[in-house]
Amino acid sequence: MDIALYEYSKTRRQEIVLDKVNPYEKSLQHALQCFQDGSESILSLEQALISLNTALELKSRLTIPIS
Repeated sequence: MDIALYEYSKTRRQEIVLDKVNPYEKSLQHALQCFQDGSESILSLEQALISLNTALELKSRLTIPIS
């Protein structure tokens, strides 16, 4: 499934090019890096869990099952 983001003005529609990254992968890489080097994460574990649950709920609501 291709996904696109567009910016609209009175005269045109312009596609906004986004890097194709997996946000879950990036989040896990960040967490692992924090554990490895002992640095403090931007989010607490509690905040990260809330964010992950929110993302999964949003994904489930946006996903249309194919019969």
